[in-house]
Amino acid sequence: VLGLRAVAVHTTSHAQSLLTEALHVPASVESPHLFISLAVRSANSETGESAVGKLTFADLAGSRSAGAKQDGAADAPSLTALRQVVENLAKGGKRPGFEGFKLTELLQEALAGNSKTIVIVTLSPQASALENTATLTFASSAANVSIKSPSKVKESLQTALSKANAAMGALAQHATGG
Repeated sequence: VLGLRAVAVHTTSHAQSLLTEALHVPASVESPHLFISLAVRSANSETGESAVGKLTFADLAGSRSAGAKQDGAADAPSLTALRQVVENLAKGGKRPGFEGFKLTELLQEALAGNSKTIVIVTLSPQASALENTATLTFASSAANVSIKSPSKVKESLQTALSKANAAMGALAQHATGG
């Protein structure tokens, strides 16, 4: 993926500077979409429990400025694949077809994973804008996708192992008559 990189961030100001930098990258034919994924890991130093949250931003509108036809019929292949995946998920399909395009692979976790997803659609204020029809059809399909409810792992592996070891110790003590 052109321009894709992973950066460890430890301060809010560093994260803000990276987001600002990403938002100022112009769309191009080679890289028409803006994709930002921010993973936040927090840990409880007393218990060892940790949690990870991931926030993904995908701006797909850049493809229009990169030369895609405005009628929605001849979108970039990655947008067509995304539309097919969303339609398949909306129909409850078991194999939505994320493979084959980086865009659908990058959005797989957000679309079918343990996540909450929000789709924000922007439309042209011009009544004659033909892309609005395709955009609204996509938004309608996206609204019908049912993602399983996010679950939270309540305890860390370390906590689970400690509990298992304590139970094993109690059983061993009981077995030896102690």
